[in-house]
Amino acid sequence: MAGTVAVLDVGKSNIKLSACTADGDVLETLALPNAVLPGPPWRHHDLTAQNAFVLGGLASLAARHPLAHFIASGHGSGGMLVGDDPDLADGLASPAALSSGTGTTAAPGGAPSVSSAIRLSRAAFINRFMDHMRLKKR
Repeated sequence: MAGTVAVLDVGKSNIKLSACTADGDVLETLALPNAVLPGPPWRHHDLTAQNAFVLGGLASLAARHPLAHFIASGHGSGGMLVGDDPDLADGLASPAALSSGTGTTAAPGGAPSVSSAIRLSRAAFINRFMDHMRLKKR
């Protein structure tokens, strides 16, 4: 692979955008705290700030490095709502209704998982299942 690689790493605490060589050497890194806003309607990441950071950061890095490739990675315990689905939104607004426990839970295979991510998965599954049942009744 020839050229410089732009690497976007969306982590739980920080978002980093790096220019790297094809061999993996980091040439430069820009960082932004991954802020969580309190709402309304619920806690959520500041997507407006993230968007501005990524687009501005790519332009800034491209001015100093010959970017030829882009790779993105993200924290596996996150998610976001898209659309106007009140069933899923209501489930996430009251996570106690979707979970009987708190703290860290073991996922299949024994890997520890964040309980919030498990609640997100449960809410998405329940929402999809309810849609399926509504369609089946028609």
